[in-house]
Amino acid sequence: MQEHKQSAVTIGATSFNDHDRPPRRFLLGRVCAEYHCGTRLSIYNDGQYCTLHAPVVAPRLRGRKVIGHGKQKAKESGRDLDDSVGERRSI
Repeated sequence: MQEHKQSAVTIGATSFNDHDRPPRRFLLGRVCAEYHCGTRLSIYNDGQYCTLHAPVVAPRLRGRKVIGHGKQKAKESGRDLDDSVGERRSI
């Protein structure tokens, strides 16, 4: 068997993100709060449940929502949207 020797050489590196602080960590050894689920939670999971039992949450949307943008695009393409039913109809 060949021996592996460690060298005293170091390598410099830069962070992949622009955050100056490390991620928050939570208690080690926590388990999912769902009855009969023994899944161990990650130290980076701030919730009480594992991914399978976590409540569904709508994601945070970023940016501006342009009102009427879809209707304008439909009119430009020669189609109109019927507001009452949501079906496309030609002009």
